[in-house]
Formats: sequence, structure tokens, C-alpha cells
Amino acid sequence: MPYLFDKDEIIEALEKKPSSVRRLYIERERAHIAHKLIELAKTKGIQFKVLPEVAFRNKVNKKGVHFFLEIEPKTYLEPEVFLDQIKRKKSPLIFAFDGIYDPQNFGNILRSAGCFALDGVVLPRDRCCAITDKVMEISKGGYERVNLVRVVNLPRYLDNLKSLGLQIFALHEKGEKSIYEVDLKGPVCLVLGREDGLRNLTQKKCDLLIRIPTSEKFPSLNLATCFAISLYEASRQRRSCSV
Repeated sequence: MPYLFDKDEIIEALEKKPSSVRRLYIERERAHIAHKLIELAKTKGIQFKVLPEVAFRNKVNKKGVHFFLEIEPKTYLEPEVFLDQIKRKKSPLIFAFDGIYDPQNFGNILRSAGCFALDGVVLPRDRCCAITDKVMEISKGGYERVNLVRVVNLPRYLDNLKSLGLQIFALHEKGEKSIYEVDLKGPVCLVLGREDGLRNLTQKKCDLLIRIPTSEKFPSLNLATCFAISLYEASRQRRSCSV
């Protein structure tokens, strides 16, 4: 079961999404520092347990942790439901990944996704790490702010998005155009490869390869960094269009 350890994230979950919360746990010897959390749990009708140190450490043995929140697992949108939502959008912005192996990358990607407006993130069912406690901790609550869709066959799903009028751009260090030269204001899906690159099958489904200009001597960007830069550029273009 997923846990939240950050106090601000716990407060936000208790205040704004109590239906996603299962139980609050507090270490008895440090209960005085969790007074606000206990009162909030009472107000929201959330169960809480104050456990002695040994019992608390049997639940979670993390250094410096004296309270945590047990929450329901993150739910993914069904692929067909997401397509129905996209049909109703004027200029949807979607990101798709050919896979994400590293929980650190996944957490940072979800954190960046939570900071900007995008309609969803499409992930392969078999080539993506799960939303673990580490991923949630790194995301700082961002994972709750973005629609996540898991698909069995990403290339086929890109065809479905194309049929809805979306342009499919793949981020690649050898891209034909710079991301700053491409119009990202319309219906767009930006595709990023795994940590070890983009598969040929996925690449063939994309309308254009685009790149983030970097040093010729060291062109490779971390996956999460590449996502953050491309998401910011798409958001910047869309903001300038609406001004």
C-alpha cells in the first residue's frame, strides 16, 4: 500500500482528497509533533493510529519518519476513456513515454507534470516502473495532479491519437528541427524514449523528430530533464498564444 511521508503532502491529502486516504499512523513518542495532523484527521473522519516505537518501526522503518499516511493506490485512466476525453478537447497536450525504468526519473517527471497544464501522460504497461513510495516521495504530490494512462501497445495507441487530429512529435537528439522551431500550440503528443532510447517501431509512428538544442560535445539529456524542458516550451507557446 502506498505511503506519504512529507507533512505538506499529508495535509493536502487530508484536506483535499480524504476519499483517497486509508489511515494516518503516528509514532507515540513523537505524537506531539503530529498534533495538527491528528486534529485534521479527526475533522475529516479519517482513522488514525498512535503506535509505540517498536510497532511503528515494524510498519515503516525509515530514518527520521515519525508519522505517515496510508493512501489508496493511484488509479490509471482506461485508454478508451482517455481517448473519449481527448475528443472533446480543442488543443490537447499529451506526453507519451516508450518506457521509464528509473523510479528517480519517474518521480521527477510526475513532479514536473504536476506543475504545468497537460492533459495526460501515456505509459506502456510492460516497460514502466510502478508508482512506488519512492516515486511518490520524489514527485512531491505531482502524481496526483496528472492523468496517467497505461497502454498495451504504444505505437498502436499513437495511431489512435493521430486519428483524433493530434500531431505526433518525437524528442530525439538527431531531430530534424529544434523544439523551438516547431508549433506546439495545437493538438500535440510529444513522445520520449526510454532511458536507453526510442524504439524504431515507436519512432516510425511519429510525424517528425525534433530535438532540444544542446552542446555538440555532450548532447545527451536525462529523460526527466528532457521532459521538463519540452513541457515548459509547449506551455510557454500556449501561454503566449492566449495572451
